[in-house]
Amino acid sequence: MPGTLDLIDRVRRGSSNKFSVIFACLGPNMEPQFVVRAGANFIVHPANGYQPDRTHVQVAASMMAAEKRRFFRYP
Repeated sequence: MPGTLDLIDRVRRGSSNKFSVIFACLGPNMEPQFVVRAGANFIVHPANGYQPDRTHVQVAASMMAAEKRRFFRYP
């Protein structure tokens, strides 16, 4: 989609979400290096039916849990 690389780049340069986990779904004619350079953590290909596999989800879950602990606030 137009503007997707810019969106990923803005998320990475922002202050509050720069460590967020980003999944990128690539079309058949897209080059993965552009998405990786923009800051995507995971690339999902159409051959997988646009579904991340189990390994992607497990790694992403641990990354998200670490980020949640980083911003935990006491009541």
